[in-house]
Amino acid sequence: MYGWVLERRPIPELEDSDLAVVGISVSADTQLIAALTTARHVKRRRPDVHVVMGGNLTTRMVSRWKEEHPFFEYVDSFVSYEGEDALPALCDRVTGADDRAVPGLLERDGRGGLLRTPAAMVDVSDLPTPDFDGLPLDAYFTPGPVLPLQASRSCAWDCAFCSIPFASNKFRIRRADQVVHDMTALAAKHGSDTFMFVDEIMTLTSLRGVSRQLIDGGHGLFWYGETRFSKGLDAELAKALRDSGCRRLDLGLESYNQRVLDLMRKGTKVADIEPSLQSLLGNKVPVHLFCMTGFPGETEEEALRTQEFAAETLRRSTEEFGVPYSTAANGPFILDVLSPVGERPDLFGVELLPPGEGEDLAFDVDYTVAEGLTQEDAVRLTSGGPGAGAGSAFHQGTWIGDAEEWSFLWAMAEAELPPRRVTAPAAPCSVVDSGSMVRLADGVRARASVTGRGILLHVPSGDALLSVPQEWHPLLDGRSHAVADLWEKFSSTGPAATILLRLVAHGAVTLDPAGAPGVHRPLWYAAHPHEVTDSRADGSCLLTSPETGNRVRVSAAGRLLWLLAAGGATATELAARSRLREEQLHSLLQDLIRHHVIAVAALEPELLGLPRPTAVAQRVH
Repeated sequence: MYGWVLERRPIPELEDSDLAVVGISVSADTQLIAALTTARHVKRRRPDVHVVMGGNLTTRMVSRWKEEHPFFEYVDSFVSYEGEDALPALCDRVTGADDRAVPGLLERDGRGGLLRTPAAMVDVSDLPTPDFDGLPLDAYFTPGPVLPLQASRSCAWDCAFCSIPFASNKFRIRRADQVVHDMTALAAKHGSDTFMFVDEIMTLTSLRGVSRQLIDGGHGLFWYGETRFSKGLDAELAKALRDSGCRRLDLGLESYNQRVLDLMRKGTKVADIEPSLQSLLGNKVPVHLFCMTGFPGETEEEALRTQEFAAETLRRSTEEFGVPYSTAANGPFILDVLSPVGERPDLFGVELLPPGEGEDLAFDVDYTVAEGLTQEDAVRLTSGGPGAGAGSAFHQGTWIGDAEEWSFLWAMAEAELPPRRVTAPAAPCSVVDSGSMVRLADGVRARASVTGRGILLHVPSGDALLSVPQEWHPLLDGRSHAVADLWEKFSSTGPAATILLRLVAHGAVTLDPAGAPGVHRPLWYAAHPHEVTDSRADGSCLLTSPETGNRVRVSAAGRLLWLLAAGGATATELAARSRLREEQLHSLLQDLIRHHVIAVAALEPELLGLPRPTAVAQRVH
């Protein structure tokens, strides 16, 4: 699939004759196939270009190589650990500007072996503000992109189930004033006031320092991050977090059993969990609980205790503290070969099962345990099946599985959460005159794209995300505007009418008609954008809306009407161009409107540049 896309949408930078180095970052195993396909594409198009690969997964992957790996067919070199110092040094070496050592570099020795340069730690206090230039930040919706930041690097702990410290070098922390400087600089540059700290863990030092700097500066920014339960996570700190704009804190609960936490070498105390939650929720800071089922030696009774505690926490968050944005997730223990359990399984009563043929890149392996829950038991207890111990009971009432940014943004807006299944608003047949007044509907959020090419609107009532041309910018002021005034900004009235119908049909705007009753107005049909998939020999297909995600299967005739209404069309035009019988046309149009494939409104003729219609032309409605 990635190769197919690259052949049809080639990377334009490869045409630059001055291009010397292409860097590819691979943080997770889900990126590896795409990354290698891209590397292959680059080497085929530009064999003269040096391709280097780095990132967390790269570090873990190449650490196990003893000889030249087949990936060298597409990648010239690999960088382990951090890249801030390594990448400039490699670029200088490739271009001949300098021949200094490249920290963490892995390359071929020309005899089937490998050459490794020792890695070096980056001074995180010396790092510049992150640079997001060239990324499509304007494509993200309100209140702008959630930009990633670091207040520290690596992890100060050594939990038995985790391999993060292995691939992240030693723990280092940045000064709080540097962190907040980056936040304010990025907010000013990109117009976004929301941030996610991607630290493996934000220590109490980082939480206190960043909060204090944000409060003292009065910056009005919002953020979230990840930390652990501790005695210092008290009411005073929780209030500072809330006042500084923290609207979500992810916490590694893992287990609500001290014996299991000790087996994990977690370093947290069950006695500190409830007071920390009381402090956070009492100060309106939503929480997310990471839980784990099946760590070697854990019993089913202990696993159920954790699930019940998490479910009760979510209930209390909503009912007692008025914080409906808290979430939790529970997954089975996964044995990472580079974690302490993977490196010394004998210490944890575990026996590793060797991976199968062709699984040389596997970082998690199957295992057996001497006592406690088996690997199969852990999957069963987190599968979402029926019963008190199943994952479904653990998840009820929350938006488990949704992006972290999703719950963070809702908490930031202090808005009422939408229901799990959003019911699309009824498709109205509005009456629109030149004197009709239109404004954004209540609850709709809108912003201009960063590039200025259009307007983005989010409609919570229909779970819709709409993009309209820049000419609709006046709606952003939240006031009512006469349709005639808006029409003056458009060179053509047909497209304007089509977009207005889409906005009305999605509930994005409210419309106050001003015309006299009884006046004949032509019906104007406008197709909602959809993507065509699963086309069949009979002409039917599946239409998927990029605005709502809804899918509907339509017949060949329905597909034809949708295509004819793409740029807007009157009922008379649809009848003439489709050549469908009046009864069939009427039935199909009603069906397509009901499923939000097209929208309809009765428009004043002057808005379309049409002569006033006769009553016969209205009969199809």
